[in-house]
Amino acid sequence: MSKFTVVREMDDAEIYLVGDKKVMVCWGFSAGSDLGLHNEYDTEVLVAVWDGKDCEVDDLPYLTDDNWESYCGFDVEADFECGCDWADYTRKTEDVLGEIFEK
Repeated sequence: MSKFTVVREMDDAEIYLVGDKKVMVCWGFSAGSDLGLHNEYDTEVLVAVWDGKDCEVDDLPYLTDDNWESYCGFDVEADFECGCDWADYTRKTEDVLGEIFEK
């Protein structure tokens, strides 16, 4: 069970409230030489912290808004049965959110 709560779910992202910070974890990026949208870390998942004006979680724009500050990225291990190893995703997300919380 996660110690951080998802406060908003989107098609390809989750927003967490980490202390007083709003953090978006967004997946589905292209990596390596794949075609499509890449993030600056060249990873499948991008983590960003909201740096804009205070607003309700439901009013936050998508990650392409300039007020999201990129924090880090990570890749997720593959699981041959369902494609994504969700335990790996959860573990890595928890680690990053814990880092942000400590700052």
